[in-house]
Amino acid sequence: MKDLLIARWRGFSTKEQSITTILFFVILCLLIYAFVWLPVQQGRERLNRMIPDKKNKLTLMRSQAADIERLRGQINSIRTNKGGFKSLIDVSAKVNGLTLNYLPDIENSHANLLKITLSKVNFDAWFKWIETLQSQYHVRVQSCQIKPSELRGLVNIEVTFNAAE
Repeated sequence: MKDLLIARWRGFSTKEQSITTILFFVILCLLIYAFVWLPVQQGRERLNRMIPDKKNKLTLMRSQAADIERLRGQINSIRTNKGGFKSLIDVSAKVNGLTLNYLPDIENSHANLLKITLSKVNFDAWFKWIETLQSQYHVRVQSCQIKPSELRGLVNIEVTFNAAE
């Protein structure tokens, strides 16, 4: 095969050889342009369009991270004293339309424990409230007793909250 190509090449005139060589280099340049240069250039332009957007998102994320740390510090300071933890539970319950009854202080009056009862409350509303306390304020349920109420669909609940770290 190689010998056949060499023999054919030598069979061309000098003019044909130069035209073929020029065509070969033109086609080679077009292939390099189409399969190497053009994709690299398009990728570069796409990245140049994306970079400002990504920088804006990074700036936003950094500011949100600072806000999260500030809020986390506020929540931790509220949860560490009994009055702050109680007010956190109170405000959250009122926002969710729940009425709380506080039981006497738990043994040794731990600042991070709070025992309450809820009477005749919708279970779904209570569950949504607990989910909010856990996800937003890192308040955990240490113990819980749920008893059916005399009214259909409502329950009586006795729960002990722990201001988890």
